[in-house]
Amino acid sequence: MSNVTQIMPLEPLLEPIKNLVGTLEFLVGGIFGLYLIFAIVQYYYARRKDKLLNEILGELKDIGKTLKSNLKRK
Repeated sequence: MSNVTQIMPLEPLLEPIKNLVGTLEFLVGGIFGLYLIFAIVQYYYARRKDKLLNEILGELKDIGKTLKSNLKRK
């Protein structure tokens, strides 16, 4: 009985999520469709991460070049 009373306050928060998942399942065809959507999201975030890491790598290379040129001057 206590589990039910704990879930009840969360029901208004979960209702929009249930509706969204239900709509997505209808549009793309059940579990396979959800799997496809999750794969696309995963691909998007992986690309974003790769771009960020490439930017960091470029900045590190620039810092390394600057440090090498400063060491040569001394």
